[in-house]
Amino acid sequence: PAGLLPAASNSPSPAGLLPAASGKEESGASFSFAPAITPSAEPASASSLDDGDSQDPEPCLSSDFETCLADYLARRALNKQLSLQALELVKEGILESIVFPQDDSMRFGFPAMDQEEIRRRILTLGLTERAMMYPGSDEIALTLLCRLLLNHHGLLPKVYVKYLTDGARSLIPLYEGLPLSATTSYQLHAAGCVTADTCAEADIVLLETAPSGPMEEAWSQPSRSPSYFAERNFPEMLSFIQRMRSAGKVVTVADNAYANGGDLDLIRILDADHLLMDLQGYAGWNTNANTMGCAIAMGVCAFLYGEQGLFPDPASETQRRNFLISRYLEDACYQADVRQYVTEKIRPLGFDYFFTGEEEGEVRDLILAELQIRIKTELSSLADRIHIRRLTLPWKRMFEIDLEALLS
Repeated sequence: PAGLLPAASNSPSPAGLLPAASGKEESGASFSFAPAITPSAEPASASSLDDGDSQDPEPCLSSDFETCLADYLARRALNKQLSLQALELVKEGILESIVFPQDDSMRFGFPAMDQEEIRRRILTLGLTERAMMYPGSDEIALTLLCRLLLNHHGLLPKVYVKYLTDGARSLIPLYEGLPLSATTSYQLHAAGCVTADTCAEADIVLLETAPSGPMEEAWSQPSRSPSYFAERNFPEMLSFIQRMRSAGKVVTVADNAYANGGDLDLIRILDADHLLMDLQGYAGWNTNANTMGCAIAMGVCAFLYGEQGLFPDPASETQRRNFLISRYLEDACYQADVRQYVTEKIRPLGFDYFFTGEEEGEVRDLILAELQIRIKTELSSLADRIHIRRLTLPWKRMFEIDLEALLS
């Protein structure tokens, strides 16, 4: 819309064109260009890697390795050329702007080299304000929808970013290649927002829960690292949320403490203080960038159409609240807890993480039963008001669920 072309994913595709991922949080369809690398290029040398990046290479078990590698590089080369040509469309004014989200792209490797070449081309063409490249992918439809709505209303909301610990600013999240503060800045700009220097001047407050130290996977929580349980100041966070809500600010939480699931300690703290529904947004799914884009979008929706928004709309507010409940259930309860628990339970039944049988079969029923338990234990302050209307396994695997919940 409005000349915006989302461009997501580094995964090669046969045709070189990839439809944007249609995740549970997205709506609409789009097409994306995935940048690539020329077959002659080599990944970053071991001498340039940090200690934490160096790993012993796994032995190649396939006799077709060279063939597969050549095919992979050829597809990347095609995608890179499409990306570079897309920049020409922006230069000519055919496209207003373009975004190249980088899906699961770390600091080194083929994607990093692709990014360098395309970033240089952006500078050469003078497109710095109209072409962006940053970590993310699945959230891009939400990001561009925000930009479309804000452009339509002629608005540029100010967003104050609050980190649970200052050290998180320089954290490079799992599956990403930029510091957290840089990705935050890119995401806000892509959504049509600007960063506020103080919370007093902000329309929206974005609270980020990431630690200062290495990010861990949600399935491993609770973390034993001091960067999680000592450096993050939860008492101050609760006071801050209450002050911001009393001041009439929209507060949305990007729960990026862990990868692939929400922070259960955070949910329990918010539940104990009856603050779950005082938030206008919450997300804690998949990667940091996926989480952040979703949280920003929920904040923008509340800013525009919430009870105290510029254009109050009761129907939109009801949907936002139901979506908020769905995020607590799916991101925190399912991704961080139930997914692992049920995966172990289904092995004796002949299923596993990658195969669950039917979309609404035996495994789905087990997940639903466990979520009903988590509603009582993790979301107890809202237990009598939450109703799971629909739950399926759309890809017949454990990675994701398609869930719709209602709040009475």
